[in-house]
Amino acid sequence: MFFNKSLNKCATAGITAVMAFIWAGAPLAQAQSALDTEDQQAAIFADQVQASLLALEDGDRDAPRDHWDPQYVVDAVGIDPGDLFAWEQANVAFVPYLGALRGAEGVLMDRVGNSLDQSLLLAALLTDAGYPARLAHADLAPAAVDGLWAELAAARAAQVLAPIEADQTAADATEAAPQNASLLDAADLYGLDRSGVGEVIDTTNADAAQLFVDVAPNVDNATAALADIVGLKGAGDTSTGIVAAAKAALSDHWWVEYQDNGAWIGLDLMAPDAASGPLVAAADTFDPASLPEAAEQLVTIRVIAEQLKGGALSEKVVLEQTLKPRDLLGSTMGFRHFPMAWPEDWPQMTPDDVQIKLRAALYAQTEWLPVLTLADAVVGSAGILDTGELDPTPHPVNPFMQMTTAMIGMVSKATDVLATGGDNEQLLAADPELDTPRPPREEGELVSERLEFIISRPGANPIVTSRDVFDLVGPDVRAKGDLSTFTMSGQKALDRSMAMLEESEIQVLSSKLDPDFLIHLGAQSALRNRPVLDDLSKDPFGKLPSNYMELFSKLTGLPYALYGLASLRFSLNNYSDWVYVDRPVVVLQHTRLRRAGGGDFLAGVSLDIVENGIGVDPFAADNAFGLRLSQGVADTFAEAAALQQIGTVQPNVASVFTASDQMGAGWIALNPGDQALLSAIGWNADAKARMSQELADGNLLVLPATPSDAERLAGWWRIDPATGQTLGVSASGHGQAMVEYAFILLIE
Repeated sequence: MFFNKSLNKCATAGITAVMAFIWAGAPLAQAQSALDTEDQQAAIFADQVQASLLALEDGDRDAPRDHWDPQYVVDAVGIDPGDLFAWEQANVAFVPYLGALRGAEGVLMDRVGNSLDQSLLLAALLTDAGYPARLAHADLAPAAVDGLWAELAAARAAQVLAPIEADQTAADATEAAPQNASLLDAADLYGLDRSGVGEVIDTTNADAAQLFVDVAPNVDNATAALADIVGLKGAGDTSTGIVAAAKAALSDHWWVEYQDNGAWIGLDLMAPDAASGPLVAAADTFDPASLPEAAEQLVTIRVIAEQLKGGALSEKVVLEQTLKPRDLLGSTMGFRHFPMAWPEDWPQMTPDDVQIKLRAALYAQTEWLPVLTLADAVVGSAGILDTGELDPTPHPVNPFMQMTTAMIGMVSKATDVLATGGDNEQLLAADPELDTPRPPREEGELVSERLEFIISRPGANPIVTSRDVFDLVGPDVRAKGDLSTFTMSGQKALDRSMAMLEESEIQVLSSKLDPDFLIHLGAQSALRNRPVLDDLSKDPFGKLPSNYMELFSKLTGLPYALYGLASLRFSLNNYSDWVYVDRPVVVLQHTRLRRAGGGDFLAGVSLDIVENGIGVDPFAADNAFGLRLSQGVADTFAEAAALQQIGTVQPNVASVFTASDQMGAGWIALNPGDQALLSAIGWNADAKARMSQELADGNLLVLPATPSDAERLAGWWRIDPATGQTLGVSASGHGQAMVEYAFILLIE
């Protein structure tokens, strides 16, 4: 089962991420009692860091790569087309959806795909083996579809699939023992401290197993409680629609042709074997590198600014980028703003005046440039003025290059571990004039900005969803449509400036992620920081080098919370073998500022699932509603679990729903059309406006009628009554799980 592997490999991934530092710490502690000078201790520390990184580099190079590297598969299987065909047919299963989603690497990743994605993998294997390859396409006749359907049904019936029981956990953890022994042997080989490595392995494995013991039963219990509250909606219609969609995906048939001695030879993975040839004659052929857009699943990201002018609201698209999810495997995109008027003397600030100067800098901003970053590419062309007008020729300043983190890092990154002073308990005096209202300016006011995501799939209506960067108008006033009483204030302008400092990492997933791939990403992330770690390891005793600001700005990181969520969301669902990724999954990791008491600033990190729709095994279509409900509950629990390694997680819907002795007690269901009932529940006007819009969109909501403070902060469950797609939604419209830090900058 995928979970058994994932549990153990997630533990190993955690070891990989921290091994270099933990390995270095234990021998250093021993050395401190045996050596007299700090210079000797520092030399040992540096040697251990170097040995750890070398072990990490060698291990990553020698590890299997068959779950994401087509060339690795060719090297292992050989270059014979028949052998490559047989390997893929034996190792990859068909799942129904339309359009290219996974691509070659994504099919290797979770070993499933439709005929197009499977053909993209086979074409990649043949190309790496030295054969020119192209894709062929045709529609299958209904009789051929029915024949394939019968074969798939028989194969599925032969499989034994059951949920994983919690009492398997101890046995699962012990399965890692042989691998743990090899890690201990590797520690000896590279001169690392064996006991320190063993302690980390034991702790990490125990934590991973305990996570399952603590959370997985809650996922099952919360799913059952929600099902009791809402009932199983639309099961018959859902089943019929799923089967019809699956047969439509079978009809859209793709295969591969490769060239050998001047002849094109067809290989059809849905055929019995390589010698059988294609099931149907080709209607079209395509270069795998240039499929028509109509055959692709796509994600379009738009930044939309809203202006209030002359009493009316209008929108402007500031930035738009369309991407293929299959091109984004193992990468995330950054979304942030460059402020145009950041003070040039920021690097000279001290811990004593950072809060005051940060506040002053935020007050001063009147223009921002929103950008998307992917690897070394930066996309952004127009600035946004605080009037809501666009500036086609902006000249931004990047304030973070001289702080503790580079442009692509998090605002709050270097806070707790290496802070060098300042009274963290001393709060700034509040600003008495901030709440003084003023009318909107005649030239206009920038009152909101949002990120919009459009998911396009062949044969389906686009999925459009968005996340507010900020909204000064608010859902309640916006819904009522009367802007005559709207006023601006210094506080609203400050809220806008703080929101523009938010940094978001955008993850678009096209498949489940194999645990070995997560280990690979963690190793590569650590190795990219090798030059910086080399410099920092020269003095482990708090005597930072004089250029430490420059060093920290060069650190690059992996958004581990995002990848942790990607792994946990299926591992925590006991029924994950019955569901699969059939569309792009979009998740955000936000880092944002908010004001604390007295005017100081806090930085918060949150996870925010934007789109979590999934496919259901068509041969389990009668249970589709419950399977999607279970996955949505697991997703909401996973959001919080993925942030636990960062700090204390604020309550989310999953935690407050399961907190009472009688799970879900006091929670009610509101059906589409129940907007009139909102007046009787104990929520504020903006929350009710969001709920009203959710109900108008056809969603079912489950929420406490009389919420406690924690429940009011956490939000509610949103369920599609037709499909069962489920997600915990916060009352603010932002991420369900959040960790906050004091905003303390490391400043020389």
